[in-house]
Amino acid sequence: MSSSINKIRKLCVILFSITIIIGCGGGGGGGSDDPDESVGGGIPPEFDLFDQPGIWLLTTVSQFSIDSEIDTVDLVTSGNVIQVSPEAFSRSNGNVSFISCDAGTPFIVAEDSIDLFGNFIEDISLLRKEDCDPLVENYIKNSSSSYSIEFSCGTTASLNLEFVKLSDQDNFDFGSFSFESTINPDLNANTGVCGSIIDGTGTTEYLPQPNDLNLLDETRSVDTITVGAPYNGNIISMEMSFPGGANVGTYTVVNFANDASEVGVFLESYTFGGSPGESPGGFDATSGTVTISAVSTNSASGNFNITVENTDTMIGSFDFTIQ
Repeated sequence: MSSSINKIRKLCVILFSITIIIGCGGGGGGGSDDPDESVGGGIPPEFDLFDQPGIWLLTTVSQFSIDSEIDTVDLVTSGNVIQVSPEAFSRSNGNVSFISCDAGTPFIVAEDSIDLFGNFIEDISLLRKEDCDPLVENYIKNSSSSYSIEFSCGTTASLNLEFVKLSDQDNFDFGSFSFESTINPDLNANTGVCGSIIDGTGTTEYLPQPNDLNLLDETRSVDTITVGAPYNGNIISMEMSFPGGANVGTYTVVNFANDASEVGVFLESYTFGGSPGESPGGFDATSGTVTISAVSTNSASGNFNITVENTDTMIGSFDFTIQ
């Protein structure tokens, strides 16, 4: 699916969601006596989220706790990932289009073929039906403008999604995104702008302490801020990954960010290559700085001066609030 899933190159989602796959074991589960819950049972008819086109605020919360081992050392890995992003639904000729804040093309599926787990949830979380024992699904309609979905993978992992309607429109308009470029077209967008924020925290405990591998317990936060906008007849997205968490301050751009003072930046757009149905072309930033002026669970602003792989220098700013 061309959506927030394709942005799983983000360190926190890769790190934590892949762990969910490793930790969930066994086959499918049995039934449930609760009419609001099912085990791999699909979407109940009364859950009519996709009969409500428009822009929705999606808040995704995933949690996990997994036991494993390396040689003589036992590992207990736990953490949580919170993602806040806009999602747009639109309907036409019996199809539903899903539009996310990225540079890809909309994902289109027939109305009678929507499988939330197969089309959407599985890709976001990498949580697979066949790996959960049991997989429990719970679909809740809170109101005509608020829906919740809950998945649990045995006692190992859970994934909760909350959809709150923001608008009847199907185009994003959450702020501004602009830059001047020495090689590529400039950008000055004050409409059609979107953004998303991922906040991930993970802890690994190594037992015993001390151990033969000299491994120490560690906790790490990895935040990712993405901003997107119409660009040269396409969409451009800029993804910024902060290994130590995103806070107000200036960060040094490196190819593989690993320190709390560093940030990894990736830009993608069909303007840079690729064609619909394929992944957009993109560039990693190789040097420069990113300054965060303000950040919260649903907003971010700042400026950047970066050089990317093709030696292009981009100087610009972004400011978005998802509401």
